[in-house]
Amino acid sequence: MFCNSTLLIIPLNKKNLLPKPKMKPFILSLVLFTTLTLPCGAGNPGKGWTVKDPFTARVFIENQGQFDKSVGAGEAIRYVISNRAMHVYFGDKSFTYCLYNEEPKDNTEQGGKEIFKAMEKEIHTNPDFDEAQFRKEHYNDKSSFVTVEWLGANAGARPQTSQPVSDYYTYSKEDGKGKYTDIRAEAYTKLTYKNIYPYIDVEFVFPENKEGIKYNIILHPGGDLSRVKMKYSGHQGIAVDKAGNLIIKTLTESITEHAPVSFYESGGKRIKTNFIIQEDEVSFQAEAYDKTQTLIVDPWVTSPVFASGEDAGYALDVD
Repeated sequence: MFCNSTLLIIPLNKKNLLPKPKMKPFILSLVLFTTLTLPCGAGNPGKGWTVKDPFTARVFIENQGQFDKSVGAGEAIRYVISNRAMHVYFGDKSFTYCLYNEEPKDNTEQGGKEIFKAMEKEIHTNPDFDEAQFRKEHYNDKSSFVTVEWLGANAGARPQTSQPVSDYYTYSKEDGKGKYTDIRAEAYTKLTYKNIYPYIDVEFVFPENKEGIKYNIILHPGGDLSRVKMKYSGHQGIAVDKAGNLIIKTLTESITEHAPVSFYESGGKRIKTNFIIQEDEVSFQAEAYDKTQTLIVDPWVTSPVFASGEDAGYALDVD
């Protein structure tokens, strides 16, 4: 899916519509105007002028209409992580990894450049240009959408955000007739599904000094880990390898969710935990633990977008 419109992405500071040049050296006086052709639902905003690369911002961006309304399980998209060719969409009871991958049918370096140039020229000069049809004719789409649903989640489950960043995102969407509509969206560094199961929260955060995204399953006293079940769809196969890692195959890459590490919030004592697979459903098996204490199951960090190929020591990489 691709939008026929063009987005102008303008990261701004909350306190100033335009950053004042006297505030600080060159980064703080920069307002970024970028013209892009984007996959629908896959806006690529930057975290204002506080990051070197605005297209790898480590934030959860609220969806105010600049992204698709739904994806994956069909739930409304509430928040999005937008990083280059990889996005993560968060609904009320699911999240979806979207790996965008288009290869030009003429896969020579020169051929690919010529196709892109031709498309960009049409976008800017032809108001009737059908970008979706052009891409269909000139590109092979190998994009993958892997959705993870929280089975049996509480009916009222909703993602909640905290730790807002000081910058916000302004999207200007062109309607093809030269008219722009501005959309402002806030961004956050933590997203939590509170009480998604009785006495259980799921918390998504960005690890310090490491790429990717980590989430914790937090079992408060009385929480039962056996209630946590996830259904995977859109993959090409899932399995647990000899090291206990969960391997999710896609059309182009394999996502690796490393074996979970579980520990008590107080004292940090480790509790052995592993993945259990039944067809497309994944759950956890833990050795006996004290249900009067808070247990944190800390299995994953996702870094497929960053394409470093390195094992960051957390948990989700793409090979």
